[in-house]
Amino acid sequence: MARRKHRLLVRVAAVLAAGAAKAIGARPRPGEVWLAMVPLREDPEQRLRHYCVVLETGSGAARVAQITSKDKDGRRDHIRIPNHGWDEFSGRSHWVEIGREPRVVPYRRFLKFRPQGPCPDAVWSELQARRPAAVPAPAGASLLKRILRKHRG
Repeated sequence: MARRKHRLLVRVAAVLAAGAAKAIGARPRPGEVWLAMVPLREDPEQRLRHYCVVLETGSGAARVAQITSKDKDGRRDHIRIPNHGWDEFSGRSHWVEIGREPRVVPYRRFLKFRPQGPCPDAVWSELQARRPAAVPAPAGASLLKRILRKHRG
């Protein structure tokens, strides 16, 4: 009986810690891979659970590029993203959309209290280089540039 209570307390503590991390502002940052409920392109009212690369952050939401495990080799709108650093266990190949309008994900739709890991540097550079021209720079562009420089090292 005592063992069961201990396990329950450990679970409650983990849930509270996750909630506290979100409550104190643990938010996604550009260059991180997160798990989120990402809106569909065809119907933004519908969302699916996907990994994504955070491209920009703003008040209330982040702009992301969706990651998929569906084979996208040979397509111009996707590049392969290595699993190292963010997905060490699935064993599946992944692709991230590139050169497309980023999807907007409210912070409350991110499913964990911490990122899966960093976006690999080569992929991050390519995402930045092939950013759609139609996407206006965010209001805090100078802050974003400082963050991006810091991420690249």
